[in-house]
Amino acid sequence: MNEIKKSKYFKYKKYCDYTSMSLTDLIFENLNFKNENSIVSFFRCDFRGSSFKNVHFYKNIFDRADFISCTFIDCTFEETDFGRSQIKNCYFENCKLFNNKYNTNTIQISSFKNCKFIDEKIMSNICECSFINVDIIKCDFNRSSIDKISFYICNIKETNLATLHAEQLSFISCSLECIQLGLPYFFGYLFANTSLNKAECLYRGKLVSSQMFKEYAAKLLYENRYAEYWNSFVSLEKLDKLPFVLKEIIIKILSVNNEFYIYNELSNLFECIIFYIENEIFSYDIIFNILSELYQLDSSKMSKNIELLFLLNLNKILYILQQNNFSEDFYNSSKKYTSVVTFVCNTTDYEIALNSTSELLHKIGNLYNLTDGYFLLDSKKGSWILTFIVISAVALTIPKIFKCYSDIILEFNFKRKLSRKILKLMDSIESVNKIKKITNIAKESKIVTGKEKENISVEDIKKIIESIKIDL
Repeated sequence: MNEIKKSKYFKYKKYCDYTSMSLTDLIFENLNFKNENSIVSFFRCDFRGSSFKNVHFYKNIFDRADFISCTFIDCTFEETDFGRSQIKNCYFENCKLFNNKYNTNTIQISSFKNCKFIDEKIMSNICECSFINVDIIKCDFNRSSIDKISFYICNIKETNLATLHAEQLSFISCSLECIQLGLPYFFGYLFANTSLNKAECLYRGKLVSSQMFKEYAAKLLYENRYAEYWNSFVSLEKLDKLPFVLKEIIIKILSVNNEFYIYNELSNLFECIIFYIENEIFSYDIIFNILSELYQLDSSKMSKNIELLFLLNLNKILYILQQNNFSEDFYNSSKKYTSVVTFVCNTTDYEIALNSTSELLHKIGNLYNLTDGYFLLDSKKGSWILTFIVISAVALTIPKIFKCYSDIILEFNFKRKLSRKILKLMDSIESVNKIKKITNIAKESKIVTGKEKENISVEDIKKIIESIKIDL
C-alpha cells in the first residue's frame, strides 16, 4: 500500500540562491523576510502544493514562479514583486497585500477570504476567483483583465474598475464606496443586497447619464448581447417584464449558427436567472412565469450539448426551489398559485393513507395560517396513491421537511409533466371552484409570525409514505 506523502518544513538558509528551485509540497511557517539584509529571490521557483502560514514576505521576487494548489494563512505580502508568476487553485485566508508589483501575472480559480488589498497597483489576469469578506481599498486595476469573479461581503472603496477589461462580476452583500464601473461591461454584472448609490458608471472616462444608461441597454439586443440585454431589465428595475422577453431571447440565441456562441450565451443567461433566484431578487410570481416560458421551448430540437445544458439548468432551478430556505415574503408571494402533490403510500388501508397525508398538509398549512389550503383531487387503489391540490407555499415546504430522509423518494417537477388525467381533473368545473376557494383563503392569510410555529414531526408519517411527487 502506498503511504500518504508527508510535507516537509522549509528550512530557510541565508545567502542561499533559490533561483529555479523546486520547493514543492513544503510547509513555510513563521518566517519574516523583512528582517533580512538583502532581497531574497524565488525567481522561477516551483511552489506546487506548498502551504504558507504566518509568513511575512518583503521585497521577495516571485517573477515566473508557480503557485499551484497552495495555501496561504496569516501571510503578509509587502513590496513583493509577483512579476509574471502564476497563481492557480490557491487559497488565501487572513492575508494582507500592499504596495506589491505585478507584471501581467495570472491568478486563476483561487479564493481569498478575510484578506486586505491596500494601495495595490494590480496588473494581472484574474479569472474564476472568489473574494469573501475582503477589503479592497485604494487599488488600481488599470490594464488588468478580470473575468468571472464573485465578491461576497466585500468592502471595495476608492477603487476604479472602469479602466480594465472586467466581465461577469457578481457582488453579494458588498459595500461599494467611491468606485467606478465601466458601462461596456456593466450589464454583465450581478448585484444582490448591494447598493450602487456610492458607485459611478463611466463610459470612456466620462460619467454616464441615466438617459445614456437606458440607450446603451437598448442597443444590447441589436449587438447580439442577449444575456446582458435580459439582465439590463434588472438594472432598469423592470422585473415584471423579464419572463416575457425570455422566450424571445432564447429563440434568438438558438437561431445563431454557432454552437460555441449558443452554449456560452445560454450559460450566461441561466447564470443570471439562477443567481437572482438563489439571492431572492425574484418573487415566486416571476420564477413561475420564467419556468412557464422555459417549458414552452422544445429542447428535443436542440443539439445534444445545448439540450443537456438547457435541461440541467431547468433542473437546477427546480432544485433551488426545493432546497432553498426563502424568506416569508417569498412564500407569501407563492400563495396565489396552486401545486399538485402526489403521495405514494405503502398501505392498503385508505383511511390510514388519507389521514396521514391530510395531517401532514394540515400541519404545514398551519405555518401559513391556512385552515383549508388543500383538497384531494384523485386516489388510486392498491398501495394508495393520493393526489392533492395544495397552495404552492405548502408544496415548497414539503421538501424541507423530508430532505433528511433518504428512504423517501422525492420528485420535484413543473406542471407540464402532469398526466392527462390529472390535467383533466384540474380543468373540471368542480376543481376550478375548489382551487379558487383555497387560493382566496391563501391571499387573505399570512405566514405565522411572532408566535411559535407548530413542530412538524414526520416520524410516523414517513412510515406510511414511500414517495412524494410535487408539480409546481
